[in-house]
Amino acid sequence: MEAAATAGESCVLVPQDDPHGCAVELVQYTTRAALPEPANHRLCDQGILNIAFGSRTVADYKAVVAQVSAGGYQVHDELAIGPAAACYLLDDQGFSVELLTIPDPAIERDFGFAPLG
Repeated sequence: MEAAATAGESCVLVPQDDPHGCAVELVQYTTRAALPEPANHRLCDQGILNIAFGSRTVADYKAVVAQVSAGGYQVHDELAIGPAAACYLLDDQGFSVELLTIPDPAIERDFGFAPLG
């Protein structure tokens, strides 16, 4: 894996042998400390605090959604737009995980993704 940092707050990891393959972006918020969560806390109340896993293969995406659902995780309703789809789930510690598929690289920009480089 090759790492490229931006302003010390974001790091994108991409395989050196496949720059169009799986990418992992890590973001660390350093400008303010988290506040204690009130009883009615929602994920969106303090910014986006989750991790996302994506696939270009719809069948793989659907298999993972089925597997985590069968494992007892709370899976929220899927949002599908054309061939792309995403859903959020909560793990057993209440951490938000996003699962998504954008099978057509030509529509990545429509979903807020820009190619590296």
